Amino acid sequence: MFKLSDTMNIEYGPSAEEDEEAVDDSDNTFDLDIEPFVDTDPCPNSRENLINEMRLRGNNAPKLDLFTQEHSNRHLLNNSDLDPNDNLYTTRPIDHGYLTPSQASTNMGEGTHLCSYMHINCRSIINKITEIQLLLHLIPVDVLAVTETWLTDKDSIHLQGYHFEYRNRASGPWGGVGLFIKNGLSFQRLDAKSSHDASYESLFIKISQARSTPVVLGVIYKPPGQSLKTFNDDFDQLLTELTSLKREIILLGDLNIDLLKYNTHTLTNNFLDTISSHHFLPSILCPTRITDTTSTLIDNIYTNLWPRTLNSSIIVMTFRIICPY
Repeated sequence: MFKLSDTMNIEYGPSAEEDEEAVDDSDNTFDLDIEPFVDTDPCPNSRENLINEMRLRGNNAPKLDLFTQEHSNRHLLNNSDLDPNDNLYTTRPIDHGYLTPSQASTNMGEGTHLCSYMHINCRSIINKITEIQLLLHLIPVDVLAVTETWLTDKDSIHLQGYHFEYRNRASGPWGGVGLFIKNGLSFQRLDAKSSHDASYESLFIKISQARSTPVVLGVIYKPPGQSLKTFNDDFDQLLTELTSLKREIILLGDLNIDLLKYNTHTLTNNFLDTISSHHFLPSILCPTRITDTTSTLIDNIYTNLWPRTLNSSIIVMTFRIICPY
């Protein structure tokens, strides 16, 4: 069984692709071997206030509802002709909504034998490496996927207890994806041919399992402004290639597609139709980015592992560079 989590990033400034901040091209090497933290949940009062605020805003914000009783317009979600053993939508994970790191850590402790995966859009991993180290101490997931790493070939990242696989943007600043993989986890880096020269950035690994088939795990980032029609076509090709391997698949990342608009935006609806046609669904249903006036669901974890998914949640952070206002 699996536990899936997605972090909520609430940050200052424009989107990374529009940020005009100069990029430091000097060499950066980070090798953090930090002693265990004494405080398991820093800033508990501010964190509690934030989680209450996010829950209040989240309750008032739209929510992606793919599991209503009326499935007449989405036959694949309730097809009586499907083999019950292959119907991935009869078993639904628990959506815990918004959690603090301590709450998420408690949930993980209740199933230490389970695998867990998380995604965070870090918008410059070098500037947030200490916070990521603390996050992985509080919530030691098996794999942490990161998008918008903004790394160059001169940079090097090392965190205690994890191996870092990454792929930088081929040209220009920003972008980039990576995976922090817990030491001892047997994996192999994969090359998805359909992702070459695609409308997104990606990285894939195959994780060995002792009593089951390997899991294919990928991190994906689609820059804002990229054609959604082109992306839908490219993503359809990717899912066709990955599912042909007959593997269990988990895809984490920031696709810059607001799923909350699927009822009013044709291409967003087409995207959901595309993934559901391959028996994939998003595991995060609540807004992942909320302001005083807007709420969007663009960060997510997509999987065809519904029968083996235990729960999902959005982790609210209050670190220095991740701030609600």
